[in-house]
Amino acid sequence: MTERGGRLGFAVQAVLFVAVLAALAGLFLFGAAAVKSLVRGVVPTLLDRPGGPWTVGAGLGLVTVLGGFGGRWLSGGLSGERSGGGRLRGPLRSAASGACWAVACGAALFVLFALPGKNCSGRSYCAYIPGTGTVLLAYALTAGAVGRLLHRWTRARDEERRARHRERMRKLRRRGKGRSRAAREA
Repeated sequence: MTERGGRLGFAVQAVLFVAVLAALAGLFLFGAAAVKSLVRGVVPTLLDRPGGPWTVGAGLGLVTVLGGFGGRWLSGGLSGERSGGGRLRGPLRSAASGACWAVACGAALFVLFALPGKNCSGRSYCAYIPGTGTVLLAYALTAGAVGRLLHRWTRARDEERRARHRERMRKLRRRGKGRSRAAREA
């Protein structure tokens, strides 16, 4: 009897798991459609501002790059190690890093949601909005150029820091105060 009850319990759990997954998928799809509808309603207003699609695309590209840079910096990815700092500092830093990444991804999704949808001919909510191609081009150019500059700057800064550390260790070893090879290998 326990074997049959165990199988029945497993079957009920599996059905509930699938039902929860289906509900979450439906909620996600409904949320994505609502956000896309909101974005497509806001985009024409933004494109009528001075500077038009070039300014919107460049601004969103900057937001994406700086949000990603801030998220990486807050998570400790730029310095190579996270600094310690107590019980409250870690969660706050993680939350701030997550917020930066959310802003960066949100700007990218804003650009993608503004573009016309696939397989929706004749529907007004997926029609082409004039200027969205220019927004995408300006976004890609700005994000690529600024991202490349920030990447080069952080790599040069890290290499300079490593070179200073190597020089300091070399001087310490010359004076007999640095770690020897035998000490490093042990």
